[in-house]
Amino acid sequence: MIFALILTILGSICMALMIVTDRLMISDCYKGNAKNAWIVSAIAGCLFGLLLTTVVWIAITQISSTVVFGDILETSKLIFFPYGILMITAGALSIQVLYHYFRCYSENAQPTIIASWIAATPIFVFITSALLYIFEKKFETGLIVDENFNFNFLFLVGVIVATVGLIVFESISNTTVASTRSYLKDLSLMLLCNIVSILLIQQILIQETGVEPNMYLIALLPYFWIGFLFGTRPLLNRIVRNNFLHEWRETIQFSLYAILFVEIIGMLVFFLEYFSLSLLDPSFMSILIGSHILVVYLFEKLLIKYKIDLGRDSVEYIYFFGFKIHVGNLPDQHDKNTRLQRYSAILLIVGGISIATFYII
Repeated sequence: MIFALILTILGSICMALMIVTDRLMISDCYKGNAKNAWIVSAIAGCLFGLLLTTVVWIAITQISSTVVFGDILETSKLIFFPYGILMITAGALSIQVLYHYFRCYSENAQPTIIASWIAATPIFVFITSALLYIFEKKFETGLIVDENFNFNFLFLVGVIVATVGLIVFESISNTTVASTRSYLKDLSLMLLCNIVSILLIQQILIQETGVEPNMYLIALLPYFWIGFLFGTRPLLNRIVRNNFLHEWRETIQFSLYAILFVEIIGMLVFFLEYFSLSLLDPSFMSILIGSHILVVYLFEKLLIKYKIDLGRDSVEYIYFFGFKIHVGNLPDQHDKNTRLQRYSAILLIVGGISIATFYII
């Protein structure tokens, strides 16, 4: 349990770093083109994920005196149908989350807004689990659910409080675009895909297959990364492919070091979540990951202060791993009234999630 908590907390920190840096990358590196950012993340996520999986496999064979690399490979082939196929589907859903995530940034959504919606994931994971539990009890479909599952008024209170906080935070933070409708659909789809992918991964990992659990866990991992290639499907369109190659030559390739840094961080988010789901309840894991909202808010505050300092020195551009960032794309300071409203909204969100946590744990 302690190991799982450490993994999840690390995943939360990586999530915060990813959310803050991606906003800058979308604006300056990808020029607001969410599709190009998605393609790069799909390819990089798959490659880095498979590379890290290979490292894990080799490390396990070195640590264990009974497991050889060939055993893991054979197990992976053995469980391809149906579990490997299902895990590829989960990977495809995970990369689809990033598409809607990037689309939000292309509409100038603030990092704290996106962080708030992701922070609400455990609420909806729990509700979905409840619906699956009711469905299973009524129709006995063979779904694996928690037999000790129960509804609780305390959790309902947490749902209401956190949801109100999300609505308030979203409405007062969205000052840079004319209407929330421009990215509300993508926020909703991002949340939906995230919920489905979390529950699907959890369901796959708790199956009783006759394979030793730890072996089953690592043998399935490559299929998750292969699913990321679903995000490259826009390249099948000749116009999109030509546009991507043009943008790569003109701008994207010059930010390669920054891209590699951000993509490794992003890959680690999914990697750590994967292993956390094998050890923790999905709702509780989501709550821990969702706590990254506090880190994101802290990062944003630091960036605002940094922008003010740069403004005093009339600095127009800064460099991050060789990547040129326009200072104007850093977050702006809000007036005192807006800041107080945001503090109140964050307290509602965190309070609601905390109340829900009392039930889950």
